[in-house]
Amino acid sequence: MSNKSQVAAPQPTLEEVVLEKAHEHAGKKHKAGDTINVTADQKAWLTKQGVIGGKQEEQSNG
Repeated sequence: MSNKSQVAAPQPTLEEVVLEKAHEHAGKKHKAGDTINVTADQKAWLTKQGVIGGKQEEQSNG
């Protein structure tokens, strides 16, 4: 048995995107205009499918 401590795998960075059409994400239905958090790979796929636009504006918190 090893005494090495286990390190959790790093969590992927998520980005908030705005849906341009209805989409089901993580088992939940969303409508156009809703925002969801996705990984870079998911964002690329959603863009290719036309679910989100290619250019997403950053959300301002203030």
